Amino acid sequence: DKTVKAIVVRVDSPGGSAVASDSIRRELERAKEAGLPVVVSMGNFAASGGYYISTAADKIVAQPASITGSIGVIFGKMVIGKALEKVGINHDDVKQGEYASAMSPYRTFTEKEA
Repeated sequence: DKTVKAIVVRVDSPGGSAVASDSIRRELERAKEAGLPVVVSMGNFAASGGYYISTAADKIVAQPASITGSIGVIFGKMVIGKALEKVGINHDDVKQGEYASAMSPYRTFTEKEA
């Protein structure tokens, strides 16, 4: 539609599905590839997936009290414990708290951590 001059997206979301966020962001990228400017207006919240969507914009406008940021849309870790064992390297964990070693590279996540 040649009458459309730009896309303005109002984001007011504390987060949500990574797949949905990625799908929306991809469509904004496609609009930019087609030559349409993309502007995001952040509402009360633009966190996690809402923040991720916003990063596709050419311009972001936030309310003074908008809560924005991301704790990560995609998350992972490299596990090297068995590889180290094969070459004779051992380790010991010293921790305090149930989830203190969740990011340890020496083991996979437990069911509760995943």
